[in-house]
Amino acid sequence: MTLNVALSDYDEVHILDPEQLEQGPICLAPATADQPETGQPIAVRSGLWVFDAGLGDIRIDRHWLVDGETLPDQAGTGLDYDAALAGAEIVHVETVQQGQGQIRVQAIPTAWPPIRGEWLVTPERRVMLDGITPRSGTFDFRIETPGPYAGDHQVDAADLGQGPACIVPPAITGEAAQDATLQIVPGLWVSMSDDVTRSGEWFRDAQPTGVTGDEYPVDMARDGGCTLTYRETVHDAAGQRVATSGGISASLPVDEGWAMPVLKDADRPYAGLATANADGSVTVTTKTGNSRGYPRVCFDVEPGQSYQLETELEFGDASRVIGRLSDASGYNDALDVNVFDVTRAADQTRLVRSDVFTPTAGRIAMHYAFVMGPAGTARILSSTRVKKVN
Repeated sequence: MTLNVALSDYDEVHILDPEQLEQGPICLAPATADQPETGQPIAVRSGLWVFDAGLGDIRIDRHWLVDGETLPDQAGTGLDYDAALAGAEIVHVETVQQGQGQIRVQAIPTAWPPIRGEWLVTPERRVMLDGITPRSGTFDFRIETPGPYAGDHQVDAADLGQGPACIVPPAITGEAAQDATLQIVPGLWVSMSDDVTRSGEWFRDAQPTGVTGDEYPVDMARDGGCTLTYRETVHDAAGQRVATSGGISASLPVDEGWAMPVLKDADRPYAGLATANADGSVTVTTKTGNSRGYPRVCFDVEPGQSYQLETELEFGDASRVIGRLSDASGYNDALDVNVFDVTRAADQTRLVRSDVFTPTAGRIAMHYAFVMGPAGTARILSSTRVKKVN
C-alpha cells in the first residue's frame, strides 16, 4: 500500500504493509522539536501516525524528559522557557496506545543554550558567578591581581551545585620562629551565591589548636618541631567545603655543640627504664621492682657548668613531667631543684621547651620524672638535645 501525505509538515510518500496495522498504530514520522533560542519556548511537531480504526480508538500521551528524568506536569506539545533547564538535554516523548498495544517514540533531543553568566571578584576575596545554573558548563577566567591569586583558573558550574569551590587554597606567610606571628592569605573561592561565610582554624601536626582567625602567635615551647597548617571552611546556600594550606615547620634551630643526652635508668624508689628505639627516641617505662610508678631517667651534668636543654617529648600516659636536678639516685630531697614542672593540658600530646640551668654542688644528674602509673609509657624524642653554654 502506498500512502501519499499532502500535509505541508508531512509531505512525503509512505509505503505501508496493511498487515502491520493489525499489530497496532504505525509511526510514519516521529515528533520533532526545534532548536530554541534562549528565552524562547520549545515547540514540537507531533508525530504522524496511521492506524486501523476497526481495532478501536487510539490514545496519545505526551511527556518531557530532562537529562533522562520525567519533567512533572508537562504533557503538551510546547515547553515554556525555564532558565533552570538551560543546557540540559530535553526530549519530547509521544506514546500511542490502541487496545492492549502501546508504542513509544521519542523526538530528537534538543536544548536551550546554557547560561554563561558573569563573574566578578568580591572584596571578600571570592569569585561570584552571577546568573548561571549547574548546567552552565565550565568557566575559564584570568586574575592578574592580587598576586596570590594571579593566574588562569577554571571551574565547573556543576561542581558549584554542591557548594563553593576553592581555586586557590589558603597560604601561610611569615617565619615560624619564637614570638613571631604567622598570617594567613585566605583562599580564593567561587560561588553561585551572594551569601557566603568563611571561617578557619590553625592546626598543629594535623590536630586543632583552638586558634581561629588570620593570625597565629608562634610559641616554640608548644610548636617547636611541629608542622602548622590552616584549615579554611566556606559555606554557601549549596553546601560546605574545606581547603587546607600547605604546612610550615616550626623547626628547632641547628647549632654547634648540641648532642642528644645519654639517658640512663634512675635508681629506686622511682626507678625508670630508658629503652633506646631505632629512630633515636627513648621510651620511658617503670623499671621492674618499682610498684609505685612515677619513673625517672637522667643524664649526667657537672656542677658549676651551665647547660641549655631543648626538650621534645610525647606525654604518652603521663599527666605531668618534671625536669629536676639532683644526685644520681634522683630521690635526695635536699638536692632536688626543679628546672621545669609541666602539667599536661587536656588536648596536649607533646611537650617542646628550652631551658638554661647551672647545677650547683652535689647535683650531678638532670632527671626527667614522669607522673604516671607503673604500666604507663612516655617517649623522649630524638630531637631532644643539650649543650654547654660557657
